[in-house]
Amino acid sequence: MARGAAPARLASTARAHGTRLVVLARFAIFLTGLLAATAGASGMKPVRYFPADGLAFAAAAGAVIGAGYGLSLAQRQSDLWLTIIGAAGLIALSGLLTWYVRREP
Repeated sequence: MARGAAPARLASTARAHGTRLVVLARFAIFLTGLLAATAGASGMKPVRYFPADGLAFAAAAGAVIGAGYGLSLAQRQSDLWLTIIGAAGLIALSGLLTWYVRREP
């Protein structure tokens, strides 16, 4: 891949998907600092980026706290297998979102 190809590809993906990419990237395995740089390089207006990123951050933080509480509760009230299945499901969901964010526009 050429030296400037990856940033150009990210910028074209951000232009194609807009704020939807910002929201989904918060839930995927994705560098959020890179997301902000990509949004700026793609010409996304801050007035569109910041509200989408803030809402996505709040939702992702709530999901992480809720999942941690739920998995801890499941481990205390039932066998370890339920916690393992729940954790595997969260990893699979994160991987699926990462695939969706990284696929070609």
